[in-house]
Amino acid sequence: RETYDQQVQNGYMLRIINKTAEPRRFTLRVDGPAGITFARDPGTIVLPPEEVRTVGVLLTVPAGTLRGRNDIEFVLTSEGDGLTLAESSRFFAPE
Repeated sequence: RETYDQQVQNGYMLRIINKTAEPRRFTLRVDGPAGITFARDPGTIVLPPEEVRTVGVLLTVPAGTLRGRNDIEFVLTSEGDGLTLAESSRFFAPE
């Protein structure tokens, strides 16, 4: 969607699962074309043991920066052990 302040935004729902018996703390980043950022920083995501959580995130880019489909990757990193998981997706902008 295009916003009143000349931004293009895409929303995503990410499902995060902690299958361990210990609480885990995660950080999330997005890799992709220059200019794509979180509209709101998701901060540290804390999951108790054996918990599943759906996290909604909103990505934004200045209008006119990107066109069409753009490959992105969400990268989730576990604090403490540095375990990293990446999930591919797409950011859609007007043609």
